[in-house]
Order: sequence, then structure tokens, then C-alpha cells
Amino acid sequence: MKSIQNGKLATLLSSFDEDRMRRFSLYVHSPYFELSNTLVLCFDALAPWYPRFDAPECSLEHLHAAVFSEREYDYHRINNVLSDLYERALQFLVQISLEMEVFERWRVLPRLRQARLDKQFEQQLRKVEKILDENADEDFSHVYRNFVLNEKIWYSVSRNPDARYEYLQQQYESILNFLLTRLSRLATLLVFEEYQASISFSLPMLEQLEDFYHRGHLPDLPVVKAYRYAFLLVRHHRDEEYFALRDLMENGEHRYTDSERSFISMFLNSHVLWTNNEQGRTDLFPHLVEDHKSRLHEMDFLREGVMPYADYFLFVRTACTAADFDWVRELLENYLPMVIDEEKENCRLFTTAAVARAKGNTQEALTAFQQIHFRLPILAIQVRGTTIMLLFELEEYENCLHALDAFRHYIATLKNLAPRIIDAHKDFVSACKKLISVHAKAPSPKRREEAARLREAVEHLPYNTFNTRAWLVEQIRQLC
Repeated sequence: MKSIQNGKLATLLSSFDEDRMRRFSLYVHSPYFELSNTLVLCFDALAPWYPRFDAPECSLEHLHAAVFSEREYDYHRINNVLSDLYERALQFLVQISLEMEVFERWRVLPRLRQARLDKQFEQQLRKVEKILDENADEDFSHVYRNFVLNEKIWYSVSRNPDARYEYLQQQYESILNFLLTRLSRLATLLVFEEYQASISFSLPMLEQLEDFYHRGHLPDLPVVKAYRYAFLLVRHHRDEEYFALRDLMENGEHRYTDSERSFISMFLNSHVLWTNNEQGRTDLFPHLVEDHKSRLHEMDFLREGVMPYADYFLFVRTACTAADFDWVRELLENYLPMVIDEEKENCRLFTTAAVARAKGNTQEALTAFQQIHFRLPILAIQVRGTTIMLLFELEEYENCLHALDAFRHYIATLKNLAPRIIDAHKDFVSACKKLISVHAKAPSPKRREEAARLREAVEHLPYNTFNTRAWLVEQIRQLC
């Protein structure tokens, strides 16, 4: 007997709650769709075994007998029926989504115009426009809806030539607003990911987009104002935009949707991390901890019972930087189990290592860091860099040199990381080797001079990614 339990149809139907399954039953039984009774018989044979579909009767053979009782078993025949029922379930989900979105009423407008039902067309158009007005300040979807409405029906809006020109102008403005707003959102996200994930993107027109911001050409919507601050923040890393964006989110008259608040919070948090990674600052970390704690339970991935390991890494690192070990304990107990199995042990070891380092337990931290092997390059780089720092602090200079050579080879294999990340760690490797060389010499005025020259060179390095430059300066300071 061949079970269907793990097939795409059973998997999809298992995701339905009882109300949705009941409505799908009505949908399948509707005479609008079926001239034959094949799908109805197949669904009725399956329905009693919802939601698990793990009974012996949920086999291709039993279903074939229920649907084609007079015919010999044919795998391809019953499999085609299941595929058709799966497609019907997908159509049902489309129908559900249309019912949930009141703005989808616009889809009837071209049909009414084609039928020359002008009066009904005008009535429905007014209703659609009213829906838009009632949600005018909601979020980016308002801009998108205006674009859809004008793009899809402008040609048939009116038979009055004067009104037609008016709608042409509306179409131009709605398309311009949509494209610029969408572009600003995407550009902000891509610039953010260049830093956050250290991925190098091709980003033409950034200067022109910033010029549009300064000239005030974008739609006058609260969410677009937030995009403007976010875009300038991720491009220039100025506290001015950081505090303006925070004030807009916390004290502004407009109430942003959860989706927009989550989107914008990424950029606020990224700036805090940038000030720490590049400038060694921790003054903004209380904001970051507060935001992570308040929004952690709202994050979409947690609704699926999943914690991306990169996010877990970030939360633990943030908590340890803020010395909030109670939060680390909560992350370890409640969120580590949600990390994928392949990275769970790495995350557990990182938690141990980060806490030990934050508490000054250098040897314990080193032991844990040396066992971590993250697949994601941006995490692996941080672990390897920290391991080198710990080896130096414990005066294991020979092991430190070996680790530096391995790190240099590893960096050379990375192709997609942003150039600033690659260059920063190449500089780190070179400076570390010089530091070990200077440290190996007996104390003397000459060694102090070499240390002073090295410190000056390090202080002029263009990057302080993950605090590598700040750490080097501190180690050299102890030699001077």
C-alpha cells in the first residue's frame, strides 16, 4: 500500500484549520467546478482522515477503489486525480486571499466597463476610491493600491475626453509614487544587507535616489518619511538620522503597522551594531537590547517555531555586550531549541564562549570558540577573529600565528563578502603578526618605538569591523 501522508496534497490539507477545511469541502462540492464527480469522491474518501492522513485507508489503492470502484487499479489515474485536487486546493487559497482583501473589488471594474455598465462602473469605482481614502496613511500598500487602480483601469475610467486627461495625470503620479517608494524601500534594504550580511551588491542610482530625498520628490506619507531616515542612516551612519527615526517611530502621530515597524527596526538596530563594530561604542546598546526584547516574540519566524541561527548569534552577542546574562539564559532555554539541528551545537558553544568572554574567563571562552564551526561566513569570521584575540591574550603566540595563517587562507576563499570585510580582516591578520613580532622582543626603547609606529599605523586603518582595530590599539598600548 502506498501512503499519501507525505504527499503535497496531504501536507497542504494538514495545514488547514477546521474552519478552512470545512469551507474547502463546500468549495470542492460546488457544482460550479465539477461536471464529473471524480474530485468530490476523492475528497470525501480523504476527509475522514484529516488532519494526519496516516490511516491505512489513506493509500493510493484505497482511494482508487473509492473513486473508480469498477475499474482496475491504475497508479497514474489516481495520481492525476490527486494532482487535480491539489490544484483545486491552491485555487481555494487564492479565493480566500481575495476575500480577505477588500481592495480586490477593483478587479470587477474593467469587467463592468467592458459590459458597458457605466453607472455600475462609476458606483464601484467610488467604493474602491473610498477604501483607498480610509487607508490613506496605513503603510506602503496605499501607494501600491493607487498604482494598481490607475495602472489597470485608467483607459476605461471615463468616456468624457476631459476626464480622461485628468486620469492620465493621476496614472502618471501614481506610477511615479509607486516606483520611487518601492525603489527607496529596496535600496534601503540592499544597503542594509551590504553591511549586515556583508554581501556586495550592484546599486546604481543611489546618488540620484538620495537627491530625490533631498528635493522632496517622494510621496508625503509617514512610511516614506521613515524610509528617508532609514536610507540616510544605513548610507551615512549618522546619529542624527538614528534619533530622528526613533522619535518618528515612538512619538510620531502616525501608527505604523507591525510589518513596517519590524522593517524599520532592522535599520535602527543595524546602526547600533555599526557604532559598536566600527567605533567600539556601547552607548546605544540599551536601545538595542530593549528593542530586541520587546519585539522578539513578534518576529515572524518564531510563529513557525524557528529561530534562524544568525539571529540567535546576534541576540546572544547583544545580550553579552550589555552584560544582560538573564536574557542570555532565556535565549538558551527558550530559543536555542528552535535553531536548526545542524547549527544548534555551534550556537550552544557560542553562548558558552560569549558569556565566558564577557565575564573575563578567557581560557573557558577560548576552549568553546575553538569548537565552533559555523557555515555562514560572516559568523565564521567573527568566531575565528575572536579565537585569535583570545590566543594572543593567553600568550599562546605560536598557536596564534598558526590561526592567523589559517584565517588568511580562509579569507581568500570568500567571494561574496563585501570588500570592506575582506580588507578589514586582511589588515587585522597583518597587524596581528607585527604585534606578535614586536611583543617577542625584549623591553627596550627600540621596542617602544616600533610599538608606537605600529599603533599609529593601526589607528589609521580604514575599518574597525567587529572591533578588530580597537582591540589591536589596546594590545599595542600595553607595549608602549
